[in-house]
Amino acid sequence: MMTDAPTIPEGFTAHDGGPCPVHPDTVVEVILGIGREYQSASAEYFFWLECGRYSVIAYKVITPYVEPTDWQEIAEELAEALEVYGNGIGHSEIEDGGDIASQALAKYNAAKEQST
Repeated sequence: MMTDAPTIPEGFTAHDGGPCPVHPDTVVEVILGIGREYQSASAEYFFWLECGRYSVIAYKVITPYVEPTDWQEIAEELAEALEVYGNGIGHSEIEDGGDIASQALAKYNAAKEQST
């Protein structure tokens, strides 16, 4: 018995079973080959390559992934350094002799000044 392929609603983009066409952190709504819709999940959680009825056959971007600006990356580096090394206690020395948290903070402050 053959079943009809699910209808792809307006606003969705058909997907041909190839690799994921969006950044893995893009939030999408998808339609699977079984006709079921899933909403508001990161693209990385779905089967994009053809694997049967559970493959994505259509998608709609809900929240596009935006590359972080330099200051965001630096803030994340600082947060990671502080989480790993603590608030000034037991900083790890890196190759050029400075501690990583202080360097990350200096980079963050410089980038923040440039962005304002």
